[in-house]
Amino acid sequence: MHIVDEVSDFGATWFGIGCGEPLLRKDIFEIISHAKDLGLKVSLITNGYFVEGEKFDNLVKNEVRTSISLDGSEPINDMLRGKGAYRRALSAIKKLSDSGILDCLVLTLTNINYKDVDHLLDLAEEYGARWVVIHGVIPVGKAKKNIHLSPTPEQYEWTWNHLYDLTTEYKGQSGYQRVLPVVRPRG
Repeated sequence: MHIVDEVSDFGATWFGIGCGEPLLRKDIFEIISHAKDLGLKVSLITNGYFVEGEKFDNLVKNEVRTSISLDGSEPINDMLRGKGAYRRALSAIKKLSDSGILDCLVLTLTNINYKDVDHLLDLAEEYGARWVVIHGVIPVGKAKKNIHLSPTPEQYEWTWNHLYDLTTEYKGQSGYQRVLPVVRPRG
């Protein structure tokens, strides 16, 4: 709650919640309510696994702009996150989109999925996500043990060139802002 207060005192208009799986916190909606009471808009990044039932209802009720972390098409995502993870994430994307609170799709770029970024762009367009955010492996939590998944410099270069080519191809077309990603190279 203290962090929410500090963010508000700083003059921010948004409070973003991410890292790990925030919907596992028992007090997540107390934190969200506190932020809303202070006049902050709230965004949250989740893997989509818990976007159901009362948690989903609370996201909608509190108008939490919700982003889904997904690592590519079903075979690639499930290889990285476990069998069935893709279907759970896609179900969450559909529900959030239908409720008007889907924000972004977030992809952690790896040496396995770097050529699969188009899948997220297609999903973003289909379900009306505002952005696709792409970032490298951040070596915290489980990723500390999986740093070997970081793309090589050549794989990063291929990805950034591919995204640049898409930007050039779609520039000026209706909806192009929604389809093209925000790129955050890290790692």
